[in-house]
Amino acid sequence: GKAVYEMRIPWNKLLKEGQVPKSGEELRFSYLINDNDGSGRRGWIEYTSGIGQSKNNRLFTAIKIVD
Repeated sequence: GKAVYEMRIPWNKLLKEGQVPKSGEELRFSYLINDNDGSGRRGWIEYTSGIGQSKNNRLFTAIKIVD
């Protein structure tokens, strides 16, 4: 009764050019998946708020870098 999704995103897609992740550092993060088959967005699911309904990075969650 439970689904687990995993994803891998390269650091160069999340960080600014030249930035390197450091253990203990916190990043603000949100992730959204659109439901759009070409005729406009019907809906979405997101991990934390801040993208779908409004663009507000204050609603992102903090994720801590661990090694």
